[in-house]
Amino acid sequence: MFKKILLWFIIPLSIFCFFGIIGFNYFEYKISDIINLGMFFLTYFLVIFAWESLKKSRKESYLESRPYLIGDFELEKGVLFFYVLNSGKTPAIGVKISVDPDILILDELSFNHKVFKNTIAFFPPKKIVKTIINRPSQFHEKYNEIKLKITYKDSMGKPFEEIFHIDLSYRKGLLYFNNKDIGDLVKSLNEIRSSLDQLKNNNNSSNPEV
Repeated sequence: MFKKILLWFIIPLSIFCFFGIIGFNYFEYKISDIINLGMFFLTYFLVIFAWESLKKSRKESYLESRPYLIGDFELEKGVLFFYVLNSGKTPAIGVKISVDPDILILDELSFNHKVFKNTIAFFPPKKIVKTIINRPSQFHEKYNEIKLKITYKDSMGKPFEEIFHIDLSYRKGLLYFNNKDIGDLVKSLNEIRSSLDQLKNNNNSSNPEV
């Protein structure tokens, strides 16, 4: 930005010096003329500075409000999921998601050609698209790094391409904690009840009534 301002300042200054040298022997300058000329250059400089500041402000405002899609893997209840989130403030249009190498979800479905084959026409702000991938151990045996590519447009048709290189190697050494829900609790209680009934039957068998 400073280089642009300096360039716009040097151009009129050079013109002034050029004509000033040529006309030095032919014109007699007054102090008021010099002051007016100085004010002209000062005004010119301020206008250029204000214009550049306005352009920068508009750019920052757009970057703050534009759609921005990110993707990653996360673990939930012992299962690995993939998600895409629009963390921007405006919707994304025509979203296309792909990975390299292609992932086989649950060792059967192609990530690129089955699950995310079709374009997502409208992706509003804060929306999350999530899909199951596999058990962590099975997934990490095959994949160490994933290149994620997301292409989309904003509401004005401006295209974007986000590329993420996701390193998965660190996940292999992580210890995962499986969260339990009410279904797991009921299952555990049923197993305990079954064990108690079996123990009771064994005791009755070993002590028959005479």
